[in-house]
Amino acid sequence: MTFTWMGDTRPFSDEQGNLPARFVIEQVDDNGFRLRASFAYRPVDGEAVAVSDDALGVTDFASIPSYMTWFVNRTGRHTPAALLHDQLVRADTATPDRVNADRTFLTAMDALGVPPVRGRVMWSATALATRVSARPWGLICIIVWALCAFAGTWVVVDGITNQNWGQVAVALLGPLVTCPLWGRQYWAGLVAGYALWGVAVPALTAIGAYYLIYWPIEQIVRLGRKLIPANRHEQLPGPSTYKAA
Repeated sequence: MTFTWMGDTRPFSDEQGNLPARFVIEQVDDNGFRLRASFAYRPVDGEAVAVSDDALGVTDFASIPSYMTWFVNRTGRHTPAALLHDQLVRADTATPDRVNADRTFLTAMDALGVPPVRGRVMWSATALATRVSARPWGLICIIVWALCAFAGTWVVVDGITNQNWGQVAVALLGPLVTCPLWGRQYWAGLVAGYALWGVAVPALTAIGAYYLIYWPIEQIVRLGRKLIPANRHEQLPGPSTYKAA
């Protein structure tokens, strides 16, 4: 089975089980959207889940920060799975239910044909949010994991600098040791451990370019427009934060 948007959309269908499913969206603010046609997710194993506007509410699709869009956009092949996950996970969703929702998200992405590496990095991001929400111990474990990740990075850099390849090899095994800190989602922790810097370095570069290049230019243009008499009492648009961009 190969997912096609206007043809075979399995495991997604309309609420009656007919193909193709329709993903009709209305934009309601800068980053918010509402679903205007309900659809259903029907896995091979498990119960069907109806995704509707009433249950979903306002969504931003996949909650991808702007500095991560070099890797994956907020919309794309994963969109139906992201809408499904948005409905399944709420602020008050219990941790075991969040874990199951994260797994459903991954399974749905695989069914949609999302590339496996991208899908698993996205899954690890949702699992990270789940671990952080499991307070206090989930959050504490993630803090410990992050400290270990930074320490392991320093050991790798030090080993490369001193050409101590044995030290580098041992440090690269670190994610295997620390992934149990992610509890039931230890596989997501393993993925995150090896993907961390491959994803973070371009993201940090993008943030730097945004605030060091684009942000000041946009501010200068805004201030320049304010000098025009007709604009002095106008609310002129300026740069948004990178998170909201």
